[in-house]
Amino acid sequence: MTTCDRRGSETPACASITSDKIARRFEVLRTSPNYPAADALRYSGFVRIELTYQDSDSCYDGKVVVDTHTYSVSVGPPAIGYGPGVAYDSPEAYDRAAHAALSFAAVDTEWGEGCDIFTPAAEVSENGWVIRRHRSPSR
Repeated sequence: MTTCDRRGSETPACASITSDKIARRFEVLRTSPNYPAADALRYSGFVRIELTYQDSDSCYDGKVVVDTHTYSVSVGPPAIGYGPGVAYDSPEAYDRAAHAALSFAAVDTEWGEGCDIFTPAAEVSENGWVIRRHRSPSR
């Protein structure tokens, strides 16, 4: 078995490691069941939205998932906040961030190879996206 030494000298095994392979490995880790759990899960129809609030950049990072499609997203809170008494890590704040995340995923048709793959799978009412804190029993 060949390996890389601590000085970074390449052996035949190291030469085959590319940034594309590393990126694919990170994607597998990110979507695997053992990936660290999100702070909040939200649902809209068949769409699952996973979010974690990051104090370091004051954004909600996560992903919007439908079937085998995963859209990575980073959503900032509104500049004026969510209103008196609503913390950035409150359930209400995560509801609003999930709404924004789904909106970004739906309009990015370039990522969806020219198609909006999220809107048909999401639950919509006359007021826009329906965001739920629990999966709907019929889904």
